[in-house]
Amino acid sequence: MTPLTNQINYMTQPCMGFYAKVACPYVLGYTFIEQDDVQGFDINLVNGVAPPVGNKTVNDLAIQCNSTPGCQSFNWVNWDVPRSYLKTATGPITAFPSQQRPCMGIYVKGCQQVAGYTSTAAVDHAGDDIDRAWSIAAAANNCTADSSCKGFNSGGYYKRVASPLQANADEGLCFYTKKHWVANGTRHLLPFFARLQLYGCNPSPAAQQFTITPVDDAFAIKSIAGKAFDVSDSSTNAGARIQLWDFGGSSQTNQLWYIQ
Repeated sequence: MTPLTNQINYMTQPCMGFYAKVACPYVLGYTFIEQDDVQGFDINLVNGVAPPVGNKTVNDLAIQCNSTPGCQSFNWVNWDVPRSYLKTATGPITAFPSQQRPCMGIYVKGCQQVAGYTSTAAVDHAGDDIDRAWSIAAAANNCTADSSCKGFNSGGYYKRVASPLQANADEGLCFYTKKHWVANGTRHLLPFFARLQLYGCNPSPAAQQFTITPVDDAFAIKSIAGKAFDVSDSSTNAGARIQLWDFGGSSQTNQLWYIQ
């Protein structure tokens, strides 16, 4: 964070200053989801007003969860006083009934599951950031809405490129790869291998959904991921490979098709 400097001489109104977002406690091996909880599935109350009374930190609770058979998560909540329950489940994740203080939420072992994405623990892709969101849910929403986004990490950074993934010393970090992302020059839909092939028609699978877009007097055929059918190396030879590639417009003649 950029060092803060005193600008008091320029302030003319009360309460003018710099507001920094509270950094919630990080726990190695857990994903934190702020303002959410897992309802029920309690093993026992381990922090709060009822026995055993305690004043534990989130790291203390993680150690206790790790040493408790069946424990998969613990919450950190605050009604009148902080309370924490060890739990046997990592979901379903639901929002608190009412707004809690900052950094109240649920710590779950491993990576939180996000629809439409494949999660991988303890890895990251360096750079290629589009922007940063302040929660996993917000990063997922932003990435899903942006066709150029290929994935995001649990730190909230969503990215134009999702490979290669490198091991990360931060074991609590998770990387989420968009399932409908197709890499240039490949014949597979990540993370599942799927060659271009003829198959019985079924309108439901995304793998069989394409759009035909007029381009001058020709057409471009695009997959659900926005990639276009492309003749590899602009070859005109019989047996040339057809692949999925970023659409290059009307000048990209190896991506244009005609109806005879």
